[in-house]
Amino acid sequence: MNKESFSFKHNYRSLNIHVQCGISLIEIMIAMVIDLLLLVAITAFIINQSNLSNELYKSSRQMENGRYAMFLLQQDINLAGFYGAWEPPITHPSALPDPCSITPTTSDLSLVIPIQGYDNPSAKLSCMPDHKSGTDILVVRRVATSGPITAPVSNEIYLQAGSASEASPFDPALGIQNADIQIGDPSNFGLGSLNSDNSINTVGTKADGTTASIFKKANVSGASLLNNNQRIAADINKYHVHIYFISPCSIATGTAVDTAGINKACLNTDDNGNPIPTLKRLELTVVNGNRQFKEVPLVEGIDNLQLDYAIDRDLDGAPDSTSIYRNSDNTYLTAPGLTDWNNVMVVRVNILSRNLERPNNEATGAFCRSTNPPPQCSTVYYLGLNGNVGPFTDDVNGGYKRHAYTQSVLVVNPVKRRQQ
Repeated sequence: MNKESFSFKHNYRSLNIHVQCGISLIEIMIAMVIDLLLLVAITAFIINQSNLSNELYKSSRQMENGRYAMFLLQQDINLAGFYGAWEPPITHPSALPDPCSITPTTSDLSLVIPIQGYDNPSAKLSCMPDHKSGTDILVVRRVATSGPITAPVSNEIYLQAGSASEASPFDPALGIQNADIQIGDPSNFGLGSLNSDNSINTVGTKADGTTASIFKKANVSGASLLNNNQRIAADINKYHVHIYFISPCSIATGTAVDTAGINKACLNTDDNGNPIPTLKRLELTVVNGNRQFKEVPLVEGIDNLQLDYAIDRDLDGAPDSTSIYRNSDNTYLTAPGLTDWNNVMVVRVNILSRNLERPNNEATGAFCRSTNPPPQCSTVYYLGLNGNVGPFTDDVNGGYKRHAYTQSVLVVNPVKRRQQ
């Protein structure tokens, strides 16, 4: 053996190299424990993120529902008392009109009461299938803003109205002038029309096809405003009566309370056994050729509705008094008297919305436990002159997250008429 070969072997042995031949059982168990801990941590993180996302979704949906409900009420209250060219008189009826009447007339002076309300009524209205106890009811009267009709629908209610400047708008001996509630009948209906020289081509009719008695202003240049020979029939608009209320459920399956079978009472088994309080409204319309009030669900999760009304008795278009003190607020009333309803200038709308899903995990604090309850179990909500409601701690309602909304809404048309 030469010197170089001996040196190589000696150096190789001195390196003391160890070759890995496998993994021991202990090493495998340690690796599994580490993997298991990582898996548990990742799973917990995903679950927490999912729960957080779910809570954020429910909260955002609750807020969206509350704001949308306020938006719908605001829009309709702003339009209350809109009757086209006609300005209703400032007068008081001898009794409040029946909001459930399917044949309203000008003789009952319902047109001069564009806003009508019921403060926590003990019984629902006759046309109402259901009503959540302790909540208010609001009635809005107006005509459609989409413009005059070109043809009536059989049995629908319409208003044909002319300008109050044409004649005295109200004479106690004659009733309301220049406004007439009519029932649609397309068979003999005709629109008024003019020739190219502004002379009358067709006078036009009422919505029921009979001879018109309410006309537009003079059509011929230089003619007298009261020259009935040179005027055509006034425009005709769909007449709306909207009754807003809180229903105990969203989709009712109980006994129908109307002939068409569409307005049904709520049952405890509705909404998959978890009845969801819902803002609804009744609309005066025609169903299968019959005139009736049709129930329309609007917004789910609206738990309470309380209304306060600002009154203008000195006829200047503004509430009679103002106060910056919430608990001594003499601007608003919860139940105006008979002679005050046509003086309502502002409606303060108080809404309480809640989550739609029933809390079902007491371990996470969803229900109102006796120890360490979640914050929503001790919260009270201010709803105007109705005062505070809550806390909600019973097993049925406890644990729902809620939010209160308040907004003062101007009844635009009566205010503008008085401030002209």
